[in-house]
Amino acid sequence: MQAENISSILSDRANKLQVFWSERARMQRIATLLGEARLGASAIARCLPALLVTLDWFGAPRNLVPSLPAQGAGFTVEDLRTLLVDIGFRSDYLARGKRDNLMESLPVGTLAITGEQCMLYLGRLDNKDWWHDGVSPVEGWQPSNDTELLMIQRKAGFLPIDAPQPDWFARLMAKAQSELLGIGLISLVTNLLALSVSLFTMTVYNSVIPSGATGTLTTLGLGAIVAIICGWGLRLGRATLLARMGAWAGTSIGTAAFRKTLGLPLEYSSRLGLNNNLNRMRSLEGVRQYLSGAGGVALVDYPFVLVFIVVIALLGGWIVFVPIIGLLLFWLAAWLVQPYVQRKSVHASRVGNRLLEEYSSGIQRLRSLQGISGNHHWLRRMRDMSSQAAKANRDLALAQALVQSIGQALGMFTVLGTMAAGIALVLSQGMTAGGLIATMMLVWHVTTPAQQFFSLSLRISQIKESRLQLERLMQSAGEAQHPQMYSPVEPLSPRIAVDHLYYRYTAEQEPALNGISFELQPGQRVVVVGPNGAGKSTLLQCLSGVRMPQSGRVVLDGRDIRQFDPADYRVWVGFHAQTLQNLPLSVRDFLKLSHPSASDERIVACFARVAGETWWSLLGCTSEEEALSLQLDPWREDPDALRIRHVVGMVEAVLDDPPLLLLDDPLRDGDPVLDGMFKRLLDSLRGVSTVVIATHRADLIETADLIVILDQGKLIHVGPVAPQNQIPAAQDSLKGPVHA
Repeated sequence: MQAENISSILSDRANKLQVFWSERARMQRIATLLGEARLGASAIARCLPALLVTLDWFGAPRNLVPSLPAQGAGFTVEDLRTLLVDIGFRSDYLARGKRDNLMESLPVGTLAITGEQCMLYLGRLDNKDWWHDGVSPVEGWQPSNDTELLMIQRKAGFLPIDAPQPDWFARLMAKAQSELLGIGLISLVTNLLALSVSLFTMTVYNSVIPSGATGTLTTLGLGAIVAIICGWGLRLGRATLLARMGAWAGTSIGTAAFRKTLGLPLEYSSRLGLNNNLNRMRSLEGVRQYLSGAGGVALVDYPFVLVFIVVIALLGGWIVFVPIIGLLLFWLAAWLVQPYVQRKSVHASRVGNRLLEEYSSGIQRLRSLQGISGNHHWLRRMRDMSSQAAKANRDLALAQALVQSIGQALGMFTVLGTMAAGIALVLSQGMTAGGLIATMMLVWHVTTPAQQFFSLSLRISQIKESRLQLERLMQSAGEAQHPQMYSPVEPLSPRIAVDHLYYRYTAEQEPALNGISFELQPGQRVVVVGPNGAGKSTLLQCLSGVRMPQSGRVVLDGRDIRQFDPADYRVWVGFHAQTLQNLPLSVRDFLKLSHPSASDERIVACFARVAGETWWSLLGCTSEEEALSLQLDPWREDPDALRIRHVVGMVEAVLDDPPLLLLDDPLRDGDPVLDGMFKRLLDSLRGVSTVVIATHRADLIETADLIVILDQGKLIHVGPVAPQNQIPAAQDSLKGPVHA
């Protein structure tokens, strides 16, 4: 009999998987993600599900969300090409001159785009061309002469964003190779034109004034003026190009770094801390600002100092050694001063971060500080830290002023040294007076970039460190390194097994979970109880896939949850965290972050299910539309705000009727307004979803089918819920403060 049951389960699972992987089901899931509004407005969007199936893309549809434009923004060809790049495909327009040769062997997956129409080429069958119009296959359609053909192919060597990305910055800059060469060429021409004024001055003093040939002065002057105007125009164009490149690089770096950060395991991000993550993003933004500002111009101009050095050597011979020695002194001074300024900068940054952490902690616990008599100790602590931060910033400002003054002094000494050497050459007939004047004009083109480079030497070292941070970030492994190599989670039954689960937050702490093992059957209601610090929240986070255990595993219907796409699994699971954190978004936008295809009708129905027919009144609103547009405030801690967070959090958890629902200490000690509705919601889920509740509340424990008791990370008991007077461990756990 048992063998027959196992055979039946396996057969049912195989049938579900076969349906899940069918082309029709795959297209339907992608179409659902795109949404009816986008599908109705764009023919390209309608063809996208069939296109991805034709291209044998088996990734989770949810992985497309970061590459889609905002809801209601349409879906253009450029949106499509951006999406294809993100998932590992390249797209190229077929030149009109090559159509006749390729139409007989047109690659499968080619798009034919004419105005508002889009057709997908499916291939040739029985000597007939088959196309797909986004709704159904079409036989025998032919593209017209004005149709654009977009060929799509898999990109060789593609690495998804969560995979380690070696030499990412170098590969990004390689994409702008032609622009960088253009900037270099413009800089070369600009610096060559800058020679014209110096050479014009030398010619006037050496030839025009001694000979009195004023007729040539007009011609030479016009030439110099034209060179100045051209140089000005080229510098303006270079600045524009640098600004655009900086914006492009900043957008590419910021987007990739943030997406990479979001894809990292929670353990990695939480180990860095909030301020370190923020500082990393700020430093990466600093790369963009530096490249598009004065620093980028100085970096571009500095190599062309060699042009002016060569010209000075041609004009004055050995006088060229003076600016060369000046450049060496600039380099030596930078080598000596930079470590000193670096220490001051690092100290100021650390003290500033500590002060910011204290401010953040104080603001988050403002009500607690206002309610105690000893808050003057906190004020004294803040005053001391503010004083330390001010002193550190003062020392940094003095160090930066020292760098500026040294740079200016070295520049002046180089100019004076060049003048002294030039006077000696003029007096010894080794150089003309015009040559000396021209040399003095040229030497400023040497000292000015050198001085800028010297003053920005600390900034350059910070940019190098930021680049190393970026490379380390991009080389780290995210959760979804192989987005097409995961098993589907949707067709599986919520049969959960926890097998020797072990999790430790840090090496210095005791394990939060230590060898936990139990099984849950589909449709069961399970409560997890235990004293504070027992590991209840950690267990639910491991069940939800938010945290991955160091040892042991969580098994869903016979499969380790690490076989599933992390984002796919977390959507399949409904999770209501103990500490609810909202983002500063409207209620509608917040819910669509985790449920991008949810319509307003579905959201409203779910609110009514969670909080009653007049649910909007609990949000302090007078209508459904006003409630959906309500801006969430992540900082409020008053009872009304906590109630709003609970209602919105529960809607987010149950919006898609998850087979597995995890509730971490919901409503804590209870809420007279929401308790009844919450229990009715749980009753409606009984036998439909597997519900796991971490709680201290006796009324919720009594309604459960199974109880799991934890203490200090260890499993004390698993079994059916007995009458309340027979579970002393659970009663003892209720005596502690309400915090898991």
